[in-house]
Amino acid sequence: MGTGAVWIGVVLFLLLAVGAHATGIGSLPSPAERDMIFKPGLHRHYTLSVYGAETIDATLTASKEIRQYITLTDEAPGTGPRAVTVDIDFPDDAQVPPGIYGISFSANEVPSGTAQVSTSVSVSVGFTVRSYSNDPFLEIQEVYLTTPSIGERAKFTVNVISRTLRDIPSMDVDVVVMNGSGDIVAKGHSNYGVLPSTETTSILGSLSTENLVGGVYRTNVTVIYGNKMAYYDQAVLRVGTLTIDLVPTYTNVFTFNQTNKFVFQLKSNWNKPLTRVAASVNLLGQTKTSASTDILPFGASAPLELYFDRTETPPGPIEGMMTVTYQELNPDLAQQDKAETHTFTIPIHVSIVVPSEPIKAKTPWKPTTSQIVISIAVLLLVVNMVVVFLLLRKRPKEQQPASAENLPPAPR
Repeated sequence: MGTGAVWIGVVLFLLLAVGAHATGIGSLPSPAERDMIFKPGLHRHYTLSVYGAETIDATLTASKEIRQYITLTDEAPGTGPRAVTVDIDFPDDAQVPPGIYGISFSANEVPSGTAQVSTSVSVSVGFTVRSYSNDPFLEIQEVYLTTPSIGERAKFTVNVISRTLRDIPSMDVDVVVMNGSGDIVAKGHSNYGVLPSTETTSILGSLSTENLVGGVYRTNVTVIYGNKMAYYDQAVLRVGTLTIDLVPTYTNVFTFNQTNKFVFQLKSNWNKPLTRVAASVNLLGQTKTSASTDILPFGASAPLELYFDRTETPPGPIEGMMTVTYQELNPDLAQQDKAETHTFTIPIHVSIVVPSEPIKAKTPWKPTTSQIVISIAVLLLVVNMVVVFLLLRKRPKEQQPASAENLPPAPR
């Protein structure tokens, strides 16, 4: 049996052991229908379904301020797929402190006692009750600004919502544009009439950019209503200029006498798409040209790569030049060849360094098995030689016959 068959068998086993069903909640109302504004006498009725398991527990939790007004009706608790109802009933004299309150309905699978693999799946859906006061209260939900070219007017849209039970008679909007130093460089103003209770609206206006240069500006928005104000400081104004920047994180270190990869990105400062964007880089006496690419408004290109051949240029800092060409994308692609090609140059700086040699970590010497065996054999050999030598020294010397030279002279 192959490995693939084994894996298929394991997957089938798990599916059969756990069960092929997935616990879920059906008949869901839309998000707007699950978001309500509290008013005395408010009533909401929801019929939901739970499914996907033999035994399902249905539960309902709610913020303590509204818990007494929420009812879950479950005719067959602890059984399988079925319908349940959720009722939200606020009596005519109900009072709920201002705030946002949550309700959560959950369906929880109860694992079967015979299941080979015990699992428990839980899903939930939320409801929101918003309680407003009679005091005027307004919230800025979002601010949008167009991206003009230098000198064009920038249009702004301020989306607001009433969080009060009263109508707001009028609103004034002030838009302030600041540079990186926090100095105000442009202003815009608009106004609006009555904002009915709990409703939303969009306030429109525009501001001049004639005194601005291309770039990104922090923008603050203030909505004044009566003696109150709402603030929004997350907006930015982008003013387009038909230029491209080199992202500073380009490769700036080369290794001496090796082929080096030069990676870089180009960033557009224009408020329209750019096409046929390419860069020629002159470095180490070589000129390399990148493939052509497109850049979205105020976006950056994908990383571009060029390879420079090895040279004998000595280590140290070197200067290079990048020439970038690009066109503004023409909506009529058939006319793109007639579009003006823009060119500009960017200086680049690279340092050539000598490749560093890897430092080998010092490790304690450990003899191998063969070295240990040889060492023991040599030691035994030496011991045997010493023993033999000592035994030979202790052995008594044998008497040797006297030689003629040692005999005493004969008598005459």
